[in-house]
Amino acid sequence: MPSAPDPLAHLPTDIRHQLRRLVTACQAHFSARLSGLYLHGSAASGGFSAQASDLDLVLVVSSWQHGDRPVMTSLCLDLSVHPADLELHALAARDLAPWVHPTPFRFHYSEAWRARLAAGAPAPGSDSGSTARDRDLAVHVTMARASGLTLCGKPAAAVLPAVPRLHFVDSVFCDLKDSSESPPREGYEVLNLCRSWAFLTDTRLLAKEEAGRWSLSRLPADQGATVYQALLAHRDGRFEDPLRVADFRQLMWPTLWSLARPAERALIRRWWPAALADRPFGD
Repeated sequence: MPSAPDPLAHLPTDIRHQLRRLVTACQAHFSARLSGLYLHGSAASGGFSAQASDLDLVLVVSSWQHGDRPVMTSLCLDLSVHPADLELHALAARDLAPWVHPTPFRFHYSEAWRARLAAGAPAPGSDSGSTARDRDLAVHVTMARASGLTLCGKPAAAVLPAVPRLHFVDSVFCDLKDSSESPPREGYEVLNLCRSWAFLTDTRLLAKEEAGRWSLSRLPADQGATVYQALLAHRDGRFEDPLRVADFRQLMWPTLWSLARPAERALIRRWWPAALADRPFGD
């Protein structure tokens, strides 16, 4: 009987090795408590760039114990950046059912925390699940459930809930506002605006590179050039032209507003960047 195809075959050998080390370590530590480990984002759906992309991961366990935090901290410090950065959320089953937004989580690792963790600071999260919440998880869970790869455990649809559309939109636009207040980097804001445009147009859930390609034929030439620059920046880790990014932001936020449903417009208004001159809601 032929063996099942490798779901990671599209990734470079060193990335596959990194992910398999993570899987082996999680299986060994959590054992029967491990519900599933899911890879989402560009590494799962295409467009992964070793220079610019994180490995986006959601880990779900049936129960979280106090000793899990130091184990996961040590594991992520050891595996991340060898070669790709890890972006990992760990959740217990009761964090997901019933679903709440912003969503509780038990552990989070990203490279932004490396220096503090290496110096002995505790990783973000909560062993009790009562204090640590992350608005971004509405997007992470949605993407992992829709197009993620199951690295081990049960299929994503059996573990991860369907996130209400309003919670997903709230998470998306909160992130867009945050990125509008940060220096342009690696195509992040432009391509995320394209992702939001695709979703509000016809409920497409696309990775950043997919969304950039989707938008190219739908934009005038000058804004298409901005997206093309963002795609190149995402692939090689370059920073973008901040003036081009600002112009694209000015175009896209009113466009997204025009496509949003009435209930979604209240959320978009909440996160509207202060620097944008156009305010279609009549301030």
